[in-house]
Amino acid sequence: MNHLETGPHTVEIDGLEQQYHVHGAGPLVFAHSGGPGLGWGYLRMPEAEERLTVVYIEPIGTGRSGKLDDPAGYTYSRYARQLEGLADHLGIERITVIGHSSGGFVALRFAIEHPERVASLVLYDTSAVVNEEYYADVMANVEAFPARHPGHERSVADALQAWENQGAVTDDAGFTAIARRVFPLYFRDYWADEARYAALGAHLEGWLAPQRAGGTVDDLALLPAVAQPVLVIVGRYDFICGPKWSALMADALPDARLVVLEDSGHFGHLETPAEFAAAVTSFVLEDASVSGATR
Repeated sequence: MNHLETGPHTVEIDGLEQQYHVHGAGPLVFAHSGGPGLGWGYLRMPEAEERLTVVYIEPIGTGRSGKLDDPAGYTYSRYARQLEGLADHLGIERITVIGHSSGGFVALRFAIEHPERVASLVLYDTSAVVNEEYYADVMANVEAFPARHPGHERSVADALQAWENQGAVTDDAGFTAIARRVFPLYFRDYWADEARYAALGAHLEGWLAPQRAGGTVDDLALLPAVAQPVLVIVGRYDFICGPKWSALMADALPDARLVVLEDSGHFGHLETPAEFAAAVTSFVLEDASVSGATR
């Protein structure tokens, strides 16, 4: 069986089914979506797939992957272990991981706990810390959002109301509904291409248990030990993991380059796909000989 054939695959890791999806051609990279608890599909990056084989993780607790009996088990260390198990399954010693948003927390945890398995990292719209200062920065950005989008008061108000109501969600359907309503907050300008973004948002799916288990992150002091090449990439208008937090990571990592996408928010692969793909593929192709994995 070809475990890197285009399409969905399932492997058992530590007694739990792990789904993954393969698309593209070229050097192999693993892509871990965020949320935590969002379905993997929003992270599809077709422009990058033109030059890379992307293995999209369907995180445990979401979609067709297995679910834990104890929701508290959805830790970033457990997700990092799933990455290690999938690399073992594919027979790849060292892998390149693209971690988006909370998927970046997973990528960093993988590099910290399994450094011998890392070829390189792409830390995409993420942070090494989630603390009081981080949350204060997010709230300041949320409060500034309406002034940036005059003429869209009704849509903005709905997105902000959904943001405020996140804590009241009690099931997967409620989390999915909230995720779709807050979607506009994550773009530099959602209304510049509203029809396309609305169609994408309509397919968002969420699972509550991983979301509730997310927790704080405090890995900044550990970053000097991450010796592998790292691309830190962030949207200028990312309200939730903005350039401030990417610069902190890039400064702390021994071998990092920082790319700021000037015309995107939290979803550069959707808003500025050509720029995003150019940055990621050029970085990965320079380091492809490290892992030697291609398709």
